[in-house]
Amino acid sequence: MKKLYFFLAVILIACKNPSNNNNFNLDGIEKELAGSLINDSLILSKKKIIKDDSSTTIFYKTRNNKINGIDIHINSKQDSTFPILLHYYNKKFNSNKNDSIFNTWQTDSSEFILYKNSDSSILVNIFKRNYL
Repeated sequence: MKKLYFFLAVILIACKNPSNNNNFNLDGIEKELAGSLINDSLILSKKKIIKDDSSTTIFYKTRNNKINGIDIHINSKQDSTFPILLHYYNKKFNSNKNDSIFNTWQTDSSEFILYKNSDSSILVNIFKRNYL
């Protein structure tokens, strides 16, 4: 009888569908999200990343062949994408902003804007701050 329970447990575990990770994956766009490409030389003016649960389009704005702005358009089927990005920036800038539609963070040289267009559409705008 114990062997039957053991084999039944093994069969149930083996037949179980792999868990679907409902977290938006930042791989492939983390350099853009961090703003580390600002002031780098332009290689591409546009980049598109398509995954099963999302599509991301990145536009690079330039001045004198140097990147001075990045627009990241994220269309995701997951509701958790905006909170994940909000947590990412709050952790990066040691803040606790929690607006559900629009948030901004600033450094001495850059500004980061996170905007939720709809449940499936998010815009991240990163640009170099200019001083007069």
